[in-house]
Amino acid sequence: MRGRAGVLKAGLGAAAIGSLLLLPEPALGSLSVRLAAFREAHLSPSEIAAVEKGEVVAKMIDTDDRSEVLSAAVLRIRTTPEAVLRWMRGGDDWRRQPWVVQTGRLGLPPAPGDLATLTLDANDIRDLARCRVGDCEVRLSEEAIEQFRTRIPWSSPLAAAEANHLARELLGNYAAEYARAGDAALFEYRNNDDPVHIATGFHRILSRSSFLEATAPDLAAYLASYPERRPADAEEFLYWMKEKFWRAGVLSLNHCVIVDRRPRGERIIIAATKQLYATHYYEASLTTTMFTQEARGSYLMTINRTRADIRPSGFTWIERLLLNRLVRRRVDAQVRLLERALEGGGGAAR
Repeated sequence: MRGRAGVLKAGLGAAAIGSLLLLPEPALGSLSVRLAAFREAHLSPSEIAAVEKGEVVAKMIDTDDRSEVLSAAVLRIRTTPEAVLRWMRGGDDWRRQPWVVQTGRLGLPPAPGDLATLTLDANDIRDLARCRVGDCEVRLSEEAIEQFRTRIPWSSPLAAAEANHLARELLGNYAAEYARAGDAALFEYRNNDDPVHIATGFHRILSRSSFLEATAPDLAAYLASYPERRPADAEEFLYWMKEKFWRAGVLSLNHCVIVDRRPRGERIIIAATKQLYATHYYEASLTTTMFTQEARGSYLMTINRTRADIRPSGFTWIERLLLNRLVRRRVDAQVRLLERALEGGGGAAR
């Protein structure tokens, strides 16, 4: 019977990896990062075996928090680190995703033209015309709701153009203030009778990201204390995106931080995306995407934790059942599209 060293030398099978998931975290390397991601994704031995055979595993994971949505996708991939970095940095690949309506990158600090192409959905403009603090279909702060209420001539034919101009102004100022002051600048949503501070929701989900804390604690600390404690190897940017999600278009503002590390000749690339604002559905969100390149192949893994805009008691069991199907299909579609885009660049064998 082979010992653990023999198993590792021959290539980790599903059973071996399943047992290693229970062991203490080894020194940081591609293997330890991958195993930590497998653990956070709650991969079963059969799911690990499917990944090793080249299949995509996409799933929603139940948590004790009935307002949290935790999803993951894992696959072996044939690509290069350079192709992964190009995709993580945004640009044309994001614009080609079928659910993305508009997107753009902002500087740090943002420049006046960074939001020039942003437009609100027609439904959101209609809802903004009726918005009051505590009664608004669009997620906004009290100050922003009051600005839309008092500054837009809603009876004018120019109302939509004025609303779009104000949205760009408010989001640009918000991004600039976040770049200066970090979480202290984040909104408290006041669109209903359950005010929620984005920073509170974000820190709650960040504290549950055991993967990020175990594999890149300096990155986790930077997300928590931005703009303090920036890792020396970090590259970062803000971006906005308008995407189709279920019945509504969602406009969001996000902060992406990427680290590219090469322990012992291996390659580990991690991109953590912190949501700063969203017009619908979200209270806070953290998406961690990691790429590992090992002697035996390369892996791509994405883990998303989201606090949903839902009643204080959270989702009902039937809502979670429906959500499971919706999220799993969405995650599966996203990662398969990403797989096709990245494998077009060639690179490491599976």
